[in-house]
Amino acid sequence: MIKMTIYHGEEVQQRDLPCDFLSLRMSLYQMNLMRHPDEVSVRDVQAEFTSTDPIGQKLISLIRPGDLLSDVDVAIHQLKAAPQAIQEALRQKLMDGSFETIEDIHIGRDQLLEEKCGFRQLYYFPLACSIPDEDGNLEEVSPYILSQYSEQIQDAIEADQKRDIDTMAMYFWTHDQKVNDSIRSKLLTCEWGLASIGPSLYGRVEVTATEPFTEKEVRAMKEWISGQNSDGLGEGFEQRPIETEDGDLYVHFWNSGNDYHITTDDEIERELHPEQFETPPKRVNTHPTLLGVGCGEAAELHSVQEVAQFIYEKGQHSDVLITKEDGTPFITTFGIFIDKIADMDYREELLKELVPLQMGEQDGGMSGMSM
Repeated sequence: MIKMTIYHGEEVQQRDLPCDFLSLRMSLYQMNLMRHPDEVSVRDVQAEFTSTDPIGQKLISLIRPGDLLSDVDVAIHQLKAAPQAIQEALRQKLMDGSFETIEDIHIGRDQLLEEKCGFRQLYYFPLACSIPDEDGNLEEVSPYILSQYSEQIQDAIEADQKRDIDTMAMYFWTHDQKVNDSIRSKLLTCEWGLASIGPSLYGRVEVTATEPFTEKEVRAMKEWISGQNSDGLGEGFEQRPIETEDGDLYVHFWNSGNDYHITTDDEIERELHPEQFETPPKRVNTHPTLLGVGCGEAAELHSVQEVAQFIYEKGQHSDVLITKEDGTPFITTFGIFIDKIADMDYREELLKELVPLQMGEQDGGMSGMSM
């Protein structure tokens, strides 16, 4: 779209824009200019820009000597690779003189994205994290550690997405050509981040589009997000450690467990609050007496409330095992958080008692249990 020529001493480099930041940085390094593109201005390298395209020529007229090379590159890219739904309008604004600086292109793009947004949907997925042990082997850590470092994880996710000049929406693809074309025609943005839901931390993708997706398109979006989590953005992210007081933290957007799945905002509400949508028969009384083991102590547990209190008290010092009377494992925990449970109806009732304890909304003292 635009050809850039830059100078440093006797060194000269040419580069077609837009390009990725790594290529731009390599051009500077090859000129013995060991600085990042967001530290080098047009003036610093006597940059010259040429284009045979009217849109490129108009954009060149906005570039000022003090503009950073990275900002110029991004502005060109935003024009060339804008979502289909706003691309024509963005270019028209450039050509009719609505923009006076390259920063105006970024502002205009965001305004058009907001104006065109007729649909916003959130997709959630489970997270896991691990920290190397003394031997360097990755060891999964509790959900508490994950929540403790939520701000650092969010900052790292945002920084990771900024590593790429393309937005994640640019990478959408599905094998069904009709569905692919339909989604790409209305997809605006896809941004990865975090969401705290109750005591748990989830990965979240916020998707905006010009109009709602069909059920088939939602399924395609879920499949694409899962693929990005396992082999795309997520694969690269989990290889870059986040420094914490507990050591290098590795966050995983995907796992191979059978329970791994992507849910929409509507669906997760049904998962977390099923009582608001249906009233299935409860079977919690099929386990009148359970046995709890934790911190080297054992106790008979005669109600859901006693089970919750036992997990909360003992789970602060060790993992907890709850068994049936015949010794069959029924519940295992990571500290105060449920790891595995044999009865999902019982889990629903247990969480009603356990979550307030985890959130500090209820006293966790135990009484009435046989030790």
